[in-house]
Amino acid sequence: MRMGLGRTVLATIAPQADRDLLAEHIRAGYPRCARTPVDSTVGTHLVLLPAVGYSAALAEVW
Repeated sequence: MRMGLGRTVLATIAPQADRDLLAEHIRAGYPRCARTPVDSTVGTHLVLLPAVGYSAALAEVW
């Protein structure tokens, strides 16, 4: 259980560490997309991913 919790916490924190890497990853998938929508998408991901991760961590502890 602790190993799964540790991996969940790591996966929750990792996207916060390098915003540019996430933006490059999205731009690679959508090369014709302008910068502004990609930045907006990155912002959305940086809010939603931790929310899901925290929920998963809470579910593992509970």
